[in-house]
Amino acid sequence: MTESDKVASKIIRIYRSMPRDEKYKNVFWPLVFRKRVSDVFEEEAKAIYSETKDEDKAWNQPQFHDIFVPEIARWGNLMRTKNYLGHFLMESFKELEKSNEYLDGVFSPIENQVSAIMRDRKLENDYFQVIYELSLIPMDRAHLGNSQFQEVSDKILAHIMKEWYLGEFYTPGQISKLLASIADPRDNMTVLDPFCGTGGSLLECERYAKKHSDGHLSLFGQEIKDNIWMHCRLSLILNGCKDSIVANADSILYPAFVEDNNLKQFDRVISVPPFGKQKWGYEIAERDQYSRFRYGIPPKNSGDFAFLQYMIACLKNSGKGVMVSSEGILFRSGPDARIRKNIVQSDIIEAIILLPPGLFLNTGIPTIITVINMDKPEERRGLILFISADREYEEIKRQKILNDDNIKKVVDAYRNYKDIEKFCRVVSLEEIKDNDYSLNFSLYVDTEPEIETVNITETLSEIRNLKSERDELLEELVDIIEKFDQNE
Repeated sequence: MTESDKVASKIIRIYRSMPRDEKYKNVFWPLVFRKRVSDVFEEEAKAIYSETKDEDKAWNQPQFHDIFVPEIARWGNLMRTKNYLGHFLMESFKELEKSNEYLDGVFSPIENQVSAIMRDRKLENDYFQVIYELSLIPMDRAHLGNSQFQEVSDKILAHIMKEWYLGEFYTPGQISKLLASIADPRDNMTVLDPFCGTGGSLLECERYAKKHSDGHLSLFGQEIKDNIWMHCRLSLILNGCKDSIVANADSILYPAFVEDNNLKQFDRVISVPPFGKQKWGYEIAERDQYSRFRYGIPPKNSGDFAFLQYMIACLKNSGKGVMVSSEGILFRSGPDARIRKNIVQSDIIEAIILLPPGLFLNTGIPTIITVINMDKPEERRGLILFISADREYEEIKRQKILNDDNIKKVVDAYRNYKDIEKFCRVVSLEEIKDNDYSLNFSLYVDTEPEIETVNITETLSEIRNLKSERDELLEELVDIIEKFDQNE
């Protein structure tokens, strides 16, 4: 077990020990945030003082710190609080926001829960215990480097989302890694996730760009649920993306990134919108001022094509979009069929990837990745690559995951853009037209195992030979037994 696994397990155990009530739980992740930033701040302050012998510079000047933690918000003061924990938490969270402009308003979703601590003595005692137990886990960089803490935060968020059946707001890390590898974001690109949940896909894009171009991305996100938005903002900040911009609103009803009454255009749009969303904003589609539904208005009870069209509308002419959705958009009839036909005819779909079922928390529905390329290379125009990756997974503790080999196989197939028997196939738009624009995988990729043909005449002859050999062996055995009896 790695150090990050051990730390994550300890923190998750503390979380599990709390009563199963939402008013108890929402303050937990902000407290983990406080512990990490406080430990890192003190580590930085000690290093600065050791080098400069300037106590004021080390402890009181924000410009010398990654995240400045005012004295009231430092973990030691939280530990020394004996009474009125709720009041102290509220005051110290607000001071932490004031000291760091990128934290402005980020703790507002937990104000009601913090107020509950003020009114409930038992709840206050429970949180004193949580604070004590977290204090026993060192979270400075000497104990947990940045990459290790990324692993810890991923595991904690996954557990929190799974416990509260909020899997639609959390994208498992290996899926985010696959999406980022396909999107291939590079230094200085702008990246949008309009349904960003806890922000895992945005973080993975940043990690990918840093690894492959040693660069930095401008990250934008939007999340409708306020407590998930808070988890996302804190996660991005903890993992080094302080300048990311995440809006808290419904992306379809209130798109946050608008310039001169037009949607802001991005280099990459990557997302895992909620599956099977019924109330997606149909009421504004016909009068949408941003012309997002140019391929057709989706049905009231299914938002998959609404989300995909919104992502397309946010792409630059050279942009690429990568979206996960339910498999149903490949073959559903009615309005979905008309939209699908229009998008296929526009020749912006570069690839469709069938994923294994059971990769996501709290659901086992079949899912796909749709890759949109607004500027397909000449050699890929008039074509769509179908990759059948539904058997590419590893199962660990009854949970299916994509391991690194699975991801590499899918990404290599996408980049090579060539047929691989039983795995992927490049299909012309003419063939898709002949199938009435259905994108059902069974029409294009044959993944059924080969059935071995049997020559009946040869098989019967082999059976006869075996029968004859058996009879001869039986005769020999009888002779041996008879000789043995005679000798007796």
